Amino acid sequence: MKVPDLRNSTLRGPFFHTGGKPTLDDVLDFYSVGGDFEVGANDLTAAPIFAANRTALLAFLEHALTDPRVELGLPPFDHPALAAGTARVPFVYGAGTPGPAGVAPSVHALEPTLLGTPDFTVGISGARGGALAGFLLSLTQDAAGTSFLGAMLHLVQTPGTRLWRLAALNGAGPSGGWGSVSFALPAPAVFAGVHLYGQWLVVDPHAGGALTATPAIELVLFD
Repeated sequence: MKVPDLRNSTLRGPFFHTGGKPTLDDVLDFYSVGGDFEVGANDLTAAPIFAANRTALLAFLEHALTDPRVELGLPPFDHPALAAGTARVPFVYGAGTPGPAGVAPSVHALEPTLLGTPDFTVGISGARGGALAGFLLSLTQDAAGTSFLGAMLHLVQTPGTRLWRLAALNGAGPSGGWGSVSFALPAPAVFAGVHLYGQWLVVDPHAGGALTATPAIELVLFD
């Protein structure tokens, strides 16, 4: 195994290759008693550390060898803010409605919801191949869900609701269908902070024309 050096070691817990010791103090305890292995499996010699030496050793490891720039995340050791750690990527909510095969299709939207994006893409997978599908986009959420033609709808249909239709999903089989739609997000800054709610609906001919559905997604627009 590669043995790391001691610089910034206090920031790297838990320690040992198993992560079995959460703090440097626990590491010193381990070596002071010659390890804490099972009886007969111990091949370390105890190395007791006097209290004064222990305090000095911990201070050396935790302060003298710790770079405050690393500890505080300052340049050049700062980290870029990723969209995945913010509300700027779509959030999936609600439950999908399975078809006769017992599988609910999935919704996919990975891009940041930046105002003015010309081709924001939302995909679907796990639906019946060849089935008709449509993606609904609304300004109003229905978190609890309302039954609609056999599917649980997690948004409210209003006069402003948009629908993108797919003639037929790609793929074949009860859960091998997939597809996507792309649309432009509004560009004016006044739309920053607006929430949009979307959901895929699929017409399943094997369910007598009833609908199956993906979970819904929430999009928060930003500039």
